[in-house]
Amino acid sequence: MKETLEMRAGARRQDVGEDRGPSAAAVLTRHLLPPSDGQRYRQLSLALNAHGDLVLTAHEMGASLEAAWGADDLERTLTIPRQAVGRLAFSLLCEQLAGHADAFDQLAAFCEDYDLAHVEACWT
Repeated sequence: MKETLEMRAGARRQDVGEDRGPSAAAVLTRHLLPPSDGQRYRQLSLALNAHGDLVLTAHEMGASLEAAWGADDLERTLTIPRQAVGRLAFSLLCEQLAGHADAFDQLAAFCEDYDLAHVEACWT
C-alpha cells in the first residue's frame, strides 16, 4: 500500500526518539507496527545508526501451524549503508511526490513535522 506524505498515519516528530537503551548504537529508532496481538509476536523497527546507516529489523515468533514443533522464530535485518541513504531518500520522494500538484507544500510540511532542516526560497 502506497501512502502519500499527506496520509502518513499521523506520525509526527514525537514518534521518533533517541535510543537510550543499552544498545545505543542507534541515533533514531521508530517502531513501525502496533503491539502484538498475543498469538504471535511481531516487531518491525527502523533505526538510523551512529554511522548513518538505516537498519530495518523484522522479528516474528509464536504459534504456527507450519512449524514442525508448533512455533517458529524469524528475525531479519536489512541494512542500507549511509552511502545509499541519499539515493533512497531521492527514490522514495520521487515515488511519493510524483503527480501531486501540492508536492512542494507536502514536502515542506513533512520537514516541519519532523523538525528537518530545510531552506525554502522563492523568486518572482
